[in-house]
Amino acid sequence: MIVSCPNCSARFVVDAAALGAAGRQVRCGRCKETWFQGPAEPESVRIQQTVPEFIIRPRTPGSQLPALKPPPKPRNTRAVGWIMLLVLLIAALVVAWYNRAAIVEQIPALASVVEAFDPKPLSATTGLDIPRDKIVYNRDVNRMTVSGIVQNRLDRERPVPKLKLTIKDDAGKVLMAKSFEAKQATVPAMGKVDYETVVENLSPDARMLTVEFDTP
Repeated sequence: MIVSCPNCSARFVVDAAALGAAGRQVRCGRCKETWFQGPAEPESVRIQQTVPEFIIRPRTPGSQLPALKPPPKPRNTRAVGWIMLLVLLIAALVVAWYNRAAIVEQIPALASVVEAFDPKPLSATTGLDIPRDKIVYNRDVNRMTVSGIVQNRLDRERPVPKLKLTIKDDAGKVLMAKSFEAKQATVPAMGKVDYETVVENLSPDARMLTVEFDTP
C-alpha cells in the first residue's frame, strides 16, 4: 500500500501486512516525522454489470401482432326485414297463382283479376255450383224424375257444361250413370238455371244419387 508522510508529503510503498490488523507507529525516512498509520483498507471490488446491447427499432406494421378481425358492420335490420317480407309476399303470390282455380271457386269476385293475368280461360265449372239441398227427385216404381238448379257465383255469364246423374245401391255400387244438359246453355251473372232429367227402368236397389258436372 502507499503511505504518505503528513509532514513532508513523501510517499512510500509499504507492505500492508507489516502494519498489522490494528495499525502501528511509523517514521518518515526523509524528515524523521513519526505518526500512527492505520491498517490498510481492503480494496473494494467494482462490479461491472454487463448490459446487453438494446436497440430500439420501429416495429414493422403487422409483425408479431395478434391477428385482429375488423369489427362487424352493423346490420341494417330494417332492410333485412323488408327483404324477408318481400320474399314471403312473392312466395304467397306463387302459391296463390298455382291454386288460382280453387281460390276463384271460394272467392268468385277474384275471377276477373285472375283472367286479367292468365291468358287461359277459366275452367268450365269455375264459379258454378250444383247445390245438393236443391236436388229434388220423384220416384214412381221404376221411374224417377230428378231436378235442381245450377248456380253461377261469378259476375259474368257462364256456359253450363253437361251434367251427370249417378245412381248407386247401399253398397256404393254404380247402378247407372246418365249425362244430360240443363234447360239453358248459359247461366246469367250471379244467376241460376234449372235442370231436369228422367230415369226409366230404375233398379229397385237404387238408394243414392248424385248430380255433378260431366267434365273430363
